[in-house]
This record gives sequence, structure tokens and C-alpha cells, in this order.
Amino acid sequence: MKSIQKLRIAGAALAAVAIVAAPAVAAPGGNGNANANGQSTIYNARLDPGSQQLVIVGSFRASGATVTFDGAPLQCPSYTTDEIRCDYPGLPSGTYRLAVGSGIGGLLQSDSTIDVTILVGDADSHTNVRHYGARGDGTTDDSAAIQSAIAAAPVGGTLYFPRGNYRVSDTFVIQKRINVRGDGYGSQIFQTANQSLFVFEKRCNICGAPSNLIISDLYLGSVATSPGAALIRLTNGSHNLLQNITMLGSYYGIHLQGALINNLVSIRSGNNLGGFFASGQLSTNQYWVFGER
Repeated sequence: MKSIQKLRIAGAALAAVAIVAAPAVAAPGGNGNANANGQSTIYNARLDPGSQQLVIVGSFRASGATVTFDGAPLQCPSYTTDEIRCDYPGLPSGTYRLAVGSGIGGLLQSDSTIDVTILVGDADSHTNVRHYGARGDGTTDDSAAIQSAIAAAPVGGTLYFPRGNYRVSDTFVIQKRINVRGDGYGSQIFQTANQSLFVFEKRCNICGAPSNLIISDLYLGSVATSPGAALIRLTNGSHNLLQNITMLGSYYGIHLQGALINNLVSIRSGNNLGGFFASGQLSTNQYWVFGER
């Protein structure tokens, strides 16, 4: 199984990590530590800034798996059937093949692979909402903290939601070119008011529309029922990438209003996924993706 991921590295440290895509794989089967045919499967990978390790999440053989990065074996001091932690080999920007396999018959056989794109960049380009007071505890209204983070985020940077349950009551109107990303399933944002969650629009009549943005790795929900309320609204924007976003509730999931030539990848309903922290308060979605001129 192959997929593309992008990991952003801040200088020599692993402080600003961005996984833009994760492999689309089925749930593990068989004996519970490998898939139905007994092979290991990679679900995703990330760089842990604390331990300076490459963390590989998946369903792995009970023993005997080998991890390689572009064909070179990695030293992996921590190994379980659902997570492998390996010493990260310092590498420049580029795309590399991460593989987990076995040495059956004396030959290395790759059970599962993903292509990992490493981007060596500046940690300051990532604006962490936690640093501006967001709690992500599922109870506190984090609206004011997130608004402060949006105001502080530099043009060309990324507004980052680390794992957490963010309860909000504001519409976040973004009128500058910043990316928005989380850590996937674990970055959950819940709109408690009858209004849109994120709106990307131009700042003035002669200003450029939001374009060339990446909005990714988020689990979004809402109580909104008003016609026109959306989890994400893009107004007149183009060449944006919306990827790995799970949606629950709101009138629209994604509302493309005069927005053309945008790329939507791995956009899904959370109705059959579950696990959303405020699942009992969600509205019923009318349109998952709606586009109009």
C-alpha cells in the first residue's frame, strides 16, 4: 500500500511537523497484529519532536518486521504491534520510501510502503493554537484563543491544531494566505453556534482571493442548521488543497462559492466513523460538498 506524506522539519530539530496525507487502508484483520494475510500495514507516520524519533503507526507482525528508509534499515528501539519508533536519519528535503517488511527466506520483502516527502523548514511558520491559550479539553470555549492565533499567524505560515477537542462558538474568517492543519482524527473542532466554522475570503474588493492554501488533517463538527452555514467555506479561491478532512453536521460540509480549480482529497463523512467528542450534539448535514458560481 503506497501513499504520499509530507513531514516538515524545523532545522536540525523536529519541531514543526506536518503530515499532509495518510495512507488509505482498511482496518486490521486476522490475528490483530497484522492484516488478514499476515502482513504488516502502515497507517501513517510522523516525526516526534520530543524523542527525535520517526513514529510509524499501523498493524505489524508480532516480531520480525524490518523498517527501511529509502532502502536503508533503521534502528527501531521501540516496537509493538501497533506502533514502531525508529531513530530518525537526518536527511535533506526530498521524497523517500518508508517500508515495513520481513526477511522471509533471507530476502527483504516489503509488506507496506509509503512515500514520505521531507520539507526542511522554519518552525516559526507554524502557529500553534495551544500557544495562544486554546485548551482543547472539550469543555472550554477556545474561540478567543484561536482568533488570537489567526491574527498572529504569518502570511504563508500554518495555523496548527495539535491533538485535542476544541469547542468554539465563533466563525473564523481567514482573509490572508495561511494554511490550516491538524493531526488528523485526533484534531477535533466543534462549532457550538448556528453559523459557519471556517470562512476563507478576500480582505477587500481589490485584494486577492484565498488561493494555494492547504487545509488538512482535521475532524470537524457543528450544531449549525441555518441554510448556508458551512464547516469550511471558500469564497472565490482557487488552487487550494483540502485533504484528509472528516465532517459531521452543519448545513454544508464544504461550500465552494465561486471557488474554482480546487483539489479535494480524502474528504469524508464521519457518520460511520464515530469517535467525535461531541457526537450527541451534532446537526444533520444537508450537503457534504456544495459548489456554486
